[in-house]
Order: sequence, then C-alpha cells, then structure tokens
Amino acid sequence: MNETSTDLVAPQDFPATAVTSPIAVFLSPMERPKSVGTAVALTVWFGPIGSFYAGAMWGLAWLTVSVVAAVFTMGISILFTWPAVVIATAVRVSGRNRRVAQHRPIYAAATARPSVSAITS
Repeated sequence: MNETSTDLVAPQDFPATAVTSPIAVFLSPMERPKSVGTAVALTVWFGPIGSFYAGAMWGLAWLTVSVVAAVFTMGISILFTWPAVVIATAVRVSGRNRRVAQHRPIYAAATARPSVSAITS
C-alpha cells in the first residue's frame, strides 16, 4: 500500500483493543444511567439551569426558551415554563436511561476481545 492510497484498512490491522464496530463509536464504556430523582431535584431548585444535568444542548434549549418567554411576558411565563422544564427533564433522563440500558450489551459485544478458544479453533 503506497502513501497516497485511500484504501480502507481492515479491522484486523488494528490492535486488539481498538473498537471495530461502527455502533461502538457512539457509545462510551463509562456511560452510566443518570438519576431521574437528581434530575427532578436540580430542575425544581434551579429551574432551566438544572436541566443541564440531562444534557448540555437540552439545558441550553430550555434556558433560552425560559429567558425569552420571561422577557416577553414580564416573568409570568416562569409559572408555566418551570413545571414544564421539570417534567421534560425527567422524561429526557428516563429515555436516556432506557437507551443506555439497551445499548450496553451492544457495546460489550462490539468491543469484546475474541476468546482463546475461538482463536485456536
């Protein structure tokens, strides 16, 4: 293979610890479920800022919506956006936990090293 070749490299050319499955690229072995109770508590106490626990983009979106709505309604919208943020953040974290639980076996299979018996046979 020359220096300017654009050929794809076969997975066996990578070390045994390399991730060779495309699905495993999107999953982290450190990804753990988040607590729905913590999400609700943070959002009740801190409002839209507490929704950053569910994710950075999620928190930024809710913070932007809440601030813009509060500006246009002179703060009255807080009575509606605060409970909506609490509920939406709880639903978001719960859905994330389901996805993490669903993909954990896929990640384990995608990154597993072959057993010695599979190599010798």
